[in-house]
Amino acid sequence: MRGLASELVERFGKWLGGLLVRRLPNFAKGLGQALYEQEVLLLRECAITFMLECLRREIVAVSENLTLSELRTNLMLWQPNKTLRITYASGDYSAAEKQLEWREGIGCCGMAWAQKETTVTDIEDTKRLPSPYKEVVSHVQSVLSVPIRSRITNDWIGVLNVDSFKPLLHSHLGEPKGVTSPFVTLSA
Repeated sequence: MRGLASELVERFGKWLGGLLVRRLPNFAKGLGQALYEQEVLLLRECAITFMLECLRREIVAVSENLTLSELRTNLMLWQPNKTLRITYASGDYSAAEKQLEWREGIGCCGMAWAQKETTVTDIEDTKRLPSPYKEVVSHVQSVLSVPIRSRITNDWIGVLNVDSFKPLLHSHLGEPKGVTSPFVTLSA
């Protein structure tokens, strides 16, 4: 009996060793590719988030009325379910804000997407939003949204947004020069 058990263990060991020798390179290659792709996605996220933070700081630098705590930026990408959703952000966005899915024509970002042009809204527009949008973003008092295109395909891919906790009169997000110039330049 002992000889049979030893023989089975030995056979299993050879089978397992052969399997690892034949399959491990493919497994390692697949794992390496997955790790590389994850690294690329992480680098892309870092680069875009850094660009949004730079944009935010540039707007604050040219504005006499805004501080970093009163201004946020985000990039919403067009989703397969035909909505816009925050994909990258700089500033203090709540989890509820990040999960909102904006339909075409709803909110500043949705209007900019629908019209394919820069759009500015103020607190009065925020108050007119339907539920659940109104409850989630009631603290936002002015927004500037610029639809963006892919440089490669020329397809519309999303919307860059700047929002402020100050009313439009004080945030100056709607002014063609000054506060909006860095934003429009970066999105061009």
